[in-house]
Amino acid sequence: MVKYNGAKANLEAGNFEAAITSFEKLQNYSDSPDMVLEGKYLYAQHLVSEDKIPSFEKAVTLYSEIPGYKDAGELEKECKYLFAKKLLNNHDSERAVELCESLGDYKDCPELLIEYKYQAGLQNFTEGNFAQAKDWLAQVSDYQDSASYLSEIEEWLPFQGTWKLKENPVPTFLVLHGRTVSKIIEDELFEYSYTVDGSTIQL
Repeated sequence: MVKYNGAKANLEAGNFEAAITSFEKLQNYSDSPDMVLEGKYLYAQHLVSEDKIPSFEKAVTLYSEIPGYKDAGELEKECKYLFAKKLLNNHDSERAVELCESLGDYKDCPELLIEYKYQAGLQNFTEGNFAQAKDWLAQVSDYQDSASYLSEIEEWLPFQGTWKLKENPVPTFLVLHGRTVSKIIEDELFEYSYTVDGSTIQL
């Protein structure tokens, strides 16, 4: 009884993890199994209200552990929906896409999914990951200026990689990543931007 009351007091005080652990240890005492579910339910709601990425991650896990309890199933969807938006705002568009895809037709997810894929493409383009950018933008080629980015990627993509300059007596390599060239001469590194002119590049 004392341990049960202590667990209940923790739950009421918002000490969710301690309460859940205590109720789990009590096993089948009184309504402890139900209190474990209630604890996870309340804790998940509290975490969502914090509006932080680690909190959303924990809340999604908690909701997944109590799928048939009260309206946890619907709250899990809303949690993932808000989590995806948070991820996008923090430039983690690929994870936002993954969450949005898992939600199917929930709210405006079909429309958001297009925007999230577009943002994933732009993010990869900005980071110089042209192959990945092409994969994302090709999925939304009719959206906004995706076609323009795809055209530019097609122009630059063949030059990506490491190239050895054979005419140089000193071992010299060009490493092209995105729109940046790293020139390596005997372990010394020099960086340049470059432009594409047909089948050649101009430093």
